[in-house]
Amino acid sequence: MELSKVNPTTIKVPEVRVTAQFDEELYQRFKDSIKAIGAIAPIICYEVEGELVLCDGLHRLQEAITAGDSAIDVVVIPGDMIDVLTKNIFLDHLRGKTPVRQMVNVIKTLNQEYNLDSEQIKEKTGLSRD
Repeated sequence: MELSKVNPTTIKVPEVRVTAQFDEELYQRFKDSIKAIGAIAPIICYEVEGELVLCDGLHRLQEAITAGDSAIDVVVIPGDMIDVLTKNIFLDHLRGKTPVRQMVNVIKTLNQEYNLDSEQIKEKTGLSRD
């Protein structure tokens, strides 16, 4: 794992993922905070087959791209798409307000595309089977 400066436009965002949900007021406060003091926490990406794939921090990434930032702090971890998706579920679940439909889509993808069963998903995420 390493902290790198990365051009945000080079980061690939998986089509299937869990994304934090904000109401309008909270999202505006988030955006105002980013403009005022910047992103305090770096986004998290996995290096998968030579590409940086976003795991956590979609809203921060979007704000960096919108602002025209040429380099942002990114935690880069070597891994694969299973790592990306299981860590994405885990991190978003910790924060609460996890969109159930998105979680189901990620779990289906892990099962159907990556052949993980519910026990393997449980082991990789640290979450219960429920």
